[in-house]
Amino acid sequence: MVDQVVDTLREIILNGEFSPGEHLVQEVLADRLGVSRTPLREALRVLEEEGLIVLSDNQGVCVVPVTYSMARDYYFVRESLDGLAARLAAQRGNEQDFDDLERILKQMTDYVKVWNPDAWLRTNLAFHSAVSSAAHNDILARHLDGVIQVSARLFFPTIRIHRDRAQEALREHCDIVDAIRQRDGSRAEALARLHIRTARELLAASQSQQLIAGD
Repeated sequence: MVDQVVDTLREIILNGEFSPGEHLVQEVLADRLGVSRTPLREALRVLEEEGLIVLSDNQGVCVVPVTYSMARDYYFVRESLDGLAARLAAQRGNEQDFDDLERILKQMTDYVKVWNPDAWLRTNLAFHSAVSSAAHNDILARHLDGVIQVSARLFFPTIRIHRDRAQEALREHCDIVDAIRQRDGSRAEALARLHIRTARELLAASQSQQLIAGD
C-alpha cells in the first residue's frame, strides 16, 4: 500500500499537478487516494527522502520549491552519471537498446517539427532513461533514473523551453546515439557530459532572467 501511494504521489508531483512550493493538506490527499493517514504519512516520508516534498515539524506538507542552486546541483550530478551511462551503453548496449534509442529520436524529431513541448519533454525523459537502461548497470540505474525524473520533469517545466533549444538538444542526442552505436565509449561520454553541461548553462541563463520559480 505504501509503495502504491509513493508511486502515485510521485507521478502527480512530477507531472506538475502541484506547483513547486505549494502546500498540501494531508486529509485531502488521503481522501483523494482512498487511503488512511498511516500509509500516507509513510509515503510522504519516502518522498521527502527523495527530495520531492518538505515535511515541517507540525506535519505540514510542501512540494519542494524549485531553486537555482538545487537545480544546478542536480545537473552537476547528472553530468557525471549521464556521461558514465553513455560510456557503458557504448560498451554493453545491444541492438535492441540501439533500436529503442533510434525510435525515441524519431519521436523527438516529429515533436520538434510540430513543436509539441509537452510531448518533447516526455520523449526527452524517455531518451535519457533509455541510455541508462542500455548501460546495463543496475546500481547506476537506481541512482540515475531518480535524478533524471526530478531534474527533467520538475525543473524544466519551470523555465521556457524554446523550439530552437529543442532542435539543438535533438542534434546532441543524435550525436550521442551515433557514438554509442559506434561503440566509442569515450566520445559518447564526452558528448553526454557536454549535453548536460549545456542544460545546466541554460538553467543559469534562466536564473539570470528570473525565470526559475521559487528563487
